Amino acid sequence: MKDWIKKNRRALLWWGGLALLLAAAAVWILVRQAAPRGSRAKIVCGDTAEFYSLAEDGVFGLEADPSIRFEIRDGAIRFIESDCPDHICENAGFLSRRGETAACLPRRTVLTVIGGEEGGTDAVAG
Repeated sequence: MKDWIKKNRRALLWWGGLALLLAAAAVWILVRQAAPRGSRAKIVCGDTAEFYSLAEDGVFGLEADPSIRFEIRDGAIRFIESDCPDHICENAGFLSRRGETAACLPRRTVLTVIGGEEGGTDAVAG
């Protein structure tokens, strides 16, 4: 048996690595599917927090920084425009699950999908 293991060590490591990768992918998919959909978005820009319903489709800019624009479509939200140098925030895509977050660090803006229980305030200045 030891000779067989030594002889096939590379193949065993390759297949074991593949099995581990597939198991990790399956767990990630199951966790992602289990996350509840959010109903609101909280956008913090500097010291200001704004809340938006994900039920109404549209494109908008922030009151605190109109140069940052968002799109809400089919219960999901995404960054669509920012005048930051790298535009990483725009590559985050649509967010719809509670707890999902995207950030534009140069513009000090964080987008988080939340549930509807956080209150009815549309904008709060801090």
